[in-house]
Amino acid sequence: MLYGTRRLSPPKGAGRHLRITGVWRYLLERMAARLSIMYNLPRLPGKQKFLNFYEIVIVCRLSGCFGDMYCGLQAGGTTGTRKTVLESLSFEQTELELNVGDVHFLEVIVSPSDAEGYTLQWESSDEAVASVSDDGEVTALSAGTADITVSGGEISATCAVTVKEPVIPVESVSLDVQQLELDLGETYALQATVLPENATDKTVTWTSSAPETVSVDENGTLESISAGSATITVTTTNGGKTAECVVTVVPEINGHEYVDLGLSVKWATCNIGAENPWDYGDYFAWGETEPKDEYLPENSVTYEVEMPDISGDPEYDAAQAGWGSTWRMPTGTEMNGLINECDWEWTTEHKIYGYMITGPNGNSIFMPAGGWIYATMPYYEGSFGCYWTSTPNDESDFQNAYYLTFYRSSYGYAGERDRYNGYNIRPVSE
Repeated sequence: MLYGTRRLSPPKGAGRHLRITGVWRYLLERMAARLSIMYNLPRLPGKQKFLNFYEIVIVCRLSGCFGDMYCGLQAGGTTGTRKTVLESLSFEQTELELNVGDVHFLEVIVSPSDAEGYTLQWESSDEAVASVSDDGEVTALSAGTADITVSGGEISATCAVTVKEPVIPVESVSLDVQQLELDLGETYALQATVLPENATDKTVTWTSSAPETVSVDENGTLESISAGSATITVTTTNGGKTAECVVTVVPEINGHEYVDLGLSVKWATCNIGAENPWDYGDYFAWGETEPKDEYLPENSVTYEVEMPDISGDPEYDAAQAGWGSTWRMPTGTEMNGLINECDWEWTTEHKIYGYMITGPNGNSIFMPAGGWIYATMPYYEGSFGCYWTSTPNDESDFQNAYYLTFYRSSYGYAGERDRYNGYNIRPVSE
């Protein structure tokens, strides 16, 4: 033992050998090299990382720096090393959106990058929404929000996580019908089916190619406004998928078709009792609402009876009584409009003679030459046409009413035909 030294024990936790770095190691190595010669001490290997504690004591004692060195050894078992302190933690993104089931790794930015002496702790403010592992792996569990916090001692950083239900895109949309016929004024609710069933956004919008013909509301309910056709389109909000329905508004009133000739009223396409425009249909005595087997003065309801115009009166108007709604017999004035404002052409439809009558707007109706019936006998079928109006002829002692008559070479309006005769009726409507 060297003179002046005391027996010492290594500092607690230092072990028999100590790791020396930095300036202290440099100084100790220089001193140890010189003292080993002076006092004939065994030399330490040049690259040895650990110095024998007693050799350090000798060096420090002889160099006069034992107090500082020993205090350094007692404090940490090493000397000459300063730790880099953690200053801050942060995330590249402070807000994160995930879908349920997503997994995302949060990368922490440590400053300074060589900081030591800390341990990262992870925490979620709502484990039911998003959980986080010890290495920052976030798992989205249910819709909601949660704050993910990482801390190292007093230093921390937070990322706000929003979890949403996964977006399931729309694949297709279809309608319950692709073609549809509506009567005038009729409504219909179209049904749209959006697939898949669990699509996230199944909302749709509706449009009509001709809203003046067929309107459609936000629920897909149609309303026919005028005769014609329109294409109704449904479009999904997600994906823009479409489906179409072609809607034809049959020009019908209460189940009976009509033609707009461009006159003051619409004219039915068929006579009362007829299924087709070329059929004669039923025959009626004026002011009576049912056909009968025999047409005579004796069984006439209105013959020699003072009567007003019967248009629209269901007691006497066969069109109103039989077809209902707004259907009625044409007045004398309306029949004159058909005669004077339209073009008339003698022709055949399905081998039945009659007139094709074309209105100012180019639309047409066919009126067959059905003749008339007196008693039980039909007269001049295929040669003459006779059609009642609703207007009586008061100058004939209440025996006659105005009617339309025509034949191959002539057509016109005539009055003073006996009310008991059986004529056809062509209804009109507003």
